[in-house]
Amino acid sequence: MGGGKLHRWYDADTILAAVKDHHRLIGSCMDTGHLIRSAQVGKKLDPAEQIRKMGKRNSAVHLKDHDNAKKEDVVYGKGVLDVAGVLKALKEVGFTEMVSIEYEAKPQDPTGDVRECVAIYNQAVKELG
Repeated sequence: MGGGKLHRWYDADTILAAVKDHHRLIGSCMDTGHLIRSAQVGKKLDPAEQIRKMGKRNSAVHLKDHDNAKKEDVVYGKGVLDVAGVLKALKEVGFTEMVSIEYEAKPQDPTGDVRECVAIYNQAVKELG
């Protein structure tokens, strides 16, 4: 989503309009980082709300947090991602597919930050019940 414009498939409404006449298994891998970054070009999207809109057409999720002010990826909770809210939305829509923890900051050694993301994710899962 660089260059100051939205990606062609930037939100659930756009994707759902494109797939409405296709088999029910045609859907999307929602990327919370892309959804969060949409605010940089004037479209503030709530990842949990977008997941609810996609419903059964969520085929996967990339879980990523982003700090729009700094324009960089961050450990969960240091940007705007509500991990527990996203997991709750996934549970509500009956999601049973893959959630990928996505983290691209600190490419030289992301290990500590990824461990922190995993711990935050696991805590949110535990609290969700």
